[in-house]
Amino acid sequence: MRLIIIIILIICSLANSTYSFAQTKAEKMRIAELENEPDSVFDVNKIGNYCELSRLYVRYNTSKALSYIEKAEKIATKDKEKMAVFEGFGDVYFYKKDYKKSLLYYEKQNKLAKKLRDNKNLAYSLLGTGNCYNSQKLYKKAITVLNQSLLTAKKLKDNELKQKIYYSLYESYNFSKDYKKSLENYKLYVSCLRENELKENKEKIDEINSALNEISSSNDSLSEISKANAQEIELLNKEKEVLNRQNENLERQTEVQSEDLKLRQAEIDDSRVMIDKQRNLIWTFIIIGVIFLVLLAIVFSMFRKIKKINSRLENQKDEIEIQKNLIQVKNDQITDSINYARKIQDSILVPEQKIKRWLPQMFIYYKPKDIVSGDFYWFSKYESKYVITAIDCTGHGVPGAFLSMIGNTLLHEIVNIKHVFKPDQILSMLHDGITLALNQEEESASEDGMDMSLCTVDTKLHRFQFAGAKNNLYVVQGNKLKILKANYYSIGGKPLRPDMKVEFTCYDFMYDDNTSIYMFSDGYLDQYGGQNNEKFNTTRFKEMILANRELPMEEQKEILSKTMEEWKGDRQQIDDFLVMGVKLSDLNDQNEA
Repeated sequence: MRLIIIIILIICSLANSTYSFAQTKAEKMRIAELENEPDSVFDVNKIGNYCELSRLYVRYNTSKALSYIEKAEKIATKDKEKMAVFEGFGDVYFYKKDYKKSLLYYEKQNKLAKKLRDNKNLAYSLLGTGNCYNSQKLYKKAITVLNQSLLTAKKLKDNELKQKIYYSLYESYNFSKDYKKSLENYKLYVSCLRENELKENKEKIDEINSALNEISSSNDSLSEISKANAQEIELLNKEKEVLNRQNENLERQTEVQSEDLKLRQAEIDDSRVMIDKQRNLIWTFIIIGVIFLVLLAIVFSMFRKIKKINSRLENQKDEIEIQKNLIQVKNDQITDSINYARKIQDSILVPEQKIKRWLPQMFIYYKPKDIVSGDFYWFSKYESKYVITAIDCTGHGVPGAFLSMIGNTLLHEIVNIKHVFKPDQILSMLHDGITLALNQEEESASEDGMDMSLCTVDTKLHRFQFAGAKNNLYVVQGNKLKILKANYYSIGGKPLRPDMKVEFTCYDFMYDDNTSIYMFSDGYLDQYGGQNNEKFNTTRFKEMILANRELPMEEQKEILSKTMEEWKGDRQQIDDFLVMGVKLSDLNDQNEA
């Protein structure tokens, strides 16, 4: 009995791994059975047999599948028979990748199904149509048709049909890049798949229950043995009483038969020892048998529980792996898109080497936190005027990058097309442009904006003008550092008060060959580091600029980079870095060659 149970359990554990092979073998056996059937038997349902043979051959021998469905077509007369033939033709031409013919036959099946009010055939015709649209990359059409098929399948409560439709919908949404709905339909597909597997495993469970019933029958047999042993013990006890009575009689006859009594007494003693040994042996076997059965039941119960847990864990592992793969695919696609966005963003930034044609003594220290950046710089030259600005958009990464594209476009329009060069006017027009572009006059609009410092240098007049939105400008002349304060509101966003008018202060200075200017975002100053994990702050930044003011600008950039790497250490960068420095000497006012 135990051997039978073990064999059943082994068969059940191997069932999942051998299912597809068994299915293929079963199909081949069914093909052989149908093709070798005598004509007298085969004639009973010729159309059904031809359709079944076509369905069995369609995946790996479309020529044979087509020949069998053509035979079925020749003898089909009833609407239900024609409907099966149309479905067979649709499947064959689908696997032959002749999707126009396949769609034609699925449409014929669809019309007949509507006529006969055959919902199952209607659902299958729509499923076939949806798969054809998927193969033709017509994903919107496929989604529409497949959802119609799904509604019918739900009414029929056909779990196997729903499983197929969910998988087709998963492919449609995946190819059309709607990954959220793709993942939802894949989960539903997996859920149906599990329910179908549970249904298929019902017979295996019934076999195990049958084995358990046999074990129960074995327990009944053991109970009967125990009763028999008890009866035997009772008989032995009665025999003991008889012997005791014989002993009493012998004692009364001691004087007459003393020798004979001794002999009989010896026999009785031997019998007692033998009976005790037999009784003890019987009880020992009974106790051992009961313990063994209890242990066997415990082990079997534990084995079943462990098997269920392992099966559940395996299913969860598979589901997690599928989700992980889907997330990985989505992440790769998002990363590729962001990397491409980085190329676009880099292309709008004027290269540093090009700016150095007109501003030989300058540097740009630019290090985004993520692939794309919310910080960006902008430069333009018109006749003797240079417009230089460092901009910090709300946030970093993709949101900041979107805002930087809007800012770049508006600056190009204001400076290069409208030829506005006064910094406060540029900032005011930029503020209005951002407010309009983001619909920030509405109450529910976003509060995104940008902080910036903007400087216009006129090389003919040796004059520079500055205006800032939250971001100050550092001016170094000789051994002194002067801070030009920016106005305390951003470009864009909502005003602090409803009636507040946003205006920017313009600073106007003459410069000489010892004048340098520094523009920057707050990312460099706010970075945590050092021994106490504190911000780099303004004081350290000013001290670093003053200490290195006489060095060439390229060396100052290297010191900025090295200082930050040492300060940050292995800590994470918390924001984008942007620092620009320009020595207002030897400015090249020549047009680009």
